[in-house]
Amino acid sequence: MIFISGFRIGTDFRVYYYAAKAAVSGENFYTVSPPAHPGYYFLYPPIVILFFLPYGLFSSWVLPFLIHTGISIAASIALSWAIVVYLRNQGIKMTQRDFALVTAFVLLSAHSVPNLLHGQINTLLAVCIGTALLAHERDLEGWSGRILSLAALVKVWPAAIGLWYVCDRSWTAIVNAVTVGVGGLIGGYLLFGQESTVEFFSILTNRYQTDVFAGGLAPEAVYLTIRRPLSHLLPTDNSLVLSVTAFLVLAPFVALTYQRIQTPIERMIAIFVTVAAVLLFFTSFLIYFPVLFAPLLVLLYSLEESQGRTVFLAGAFIANFPFSFRHINGILSQSPLPDQLTQVLLEGTGFVLTYGTPTLYGILVMILGCVLYLYQEESTSPVMSNIRLGR
Repeated sequence: MIFISGFRIGTDFRVYYYAAKAAVSGENFYTVSPPAHPGYYFLYPPIVILFFLPYGLFSSWVLPFLIHTGISIAASIALSWAIVVYLRNQGIKMTQRDFALVTAFVLLSAHSVPNLLHGQINTLLAVCIGTALLAHERDLEGWSGRILSLAALVKVWPAAIGLWYVCDRSWTAIVNAVTVGVGGLIGGYLLFGQESTVEFFSILTNRYQTDVFAGGLAPEAVYLTIRRPLSHLLPTDNSLVLSVTAFLVLAPFVALTYQRIQTPIERMIAIFVTVAAVLLFFTSFLIYFPVLFAPLLVLLYSLEESQGRTVFLAGAFIANFPFSFRHINGILSQSPLPDQLTQVLLEGTGFVLTYGTPTLYGILVMILGCVLYLYQEESTSPVMSNIRLGR
């Protein structure tokens, strides 16, 4: 379900554009915001502004927005092709129609379009994370670490996906990731000075808000995190307790998948659950869901018929309805339904969406499906069960 208005088109990109214009002029790019959207500021490390710098040379944000969208679309198509190539290398027949279907999902799903319309960097973030994980499975550990580090430089939290490298003892990937990450921070310091670097770290400390969970997250909020239901279930507003509880809820599922990582399917399950757990642990938003695209699509094509696969498919379906109570309220308030029926529907959906969005519920169901697949079903595919390319 997608809600589009002219006001929202290019909203996030305009932040990048005006920050780039400030950087080109030698001004502080952390203190400027788009005239139409005051209060929206650049949040990323100083080095990241280099990616947006060429946009600041244009007199209007419109053409750079189109260029940025074109780059995002091209990168998404490249990720789709990488997914298809990976599946082919694992012995799965992938036709041109399959490539078209994968590409259509990556570009046109209800999670993808808002990112493209807003000019968000999340599309490129998803491409980096997906490419890094697939590269790792092709034994390109150095490239995998470097590419994942690019995503971590922007949003920080993708660094936690490196837990998979630790589990797999991919020290080359870890060293490369740390080198690129630290190098990026140092590069930003050298190019833009101490003030910009200090300002970024100041922003970082306040970036992942926890006060919004005090007393229970509002059903209208568009957060995608396990902290949503926990903020209503726990008898405390302490952010540390919320974080520890979130970890304790998610960690066992990750640990269970790490016990079986011998075959390609088992490894991809572990990767999916790792990324999903990281996504749900932090105070992430619904528009971050595309970071799951690569392992999600690989598993949709790879899982053998089983109870676990059925549960996973159900979760994937549910997860593709990225809305919150705010969207439902907007629809029902304008519907021709009787007031009493509208009120009943609002109360019912409000209760369900207070504790989670369909996307959150869907991800949790997919995690459950992954564990069921590993521990309750026996894979019958000789290709996917016994072959792991390059290992």
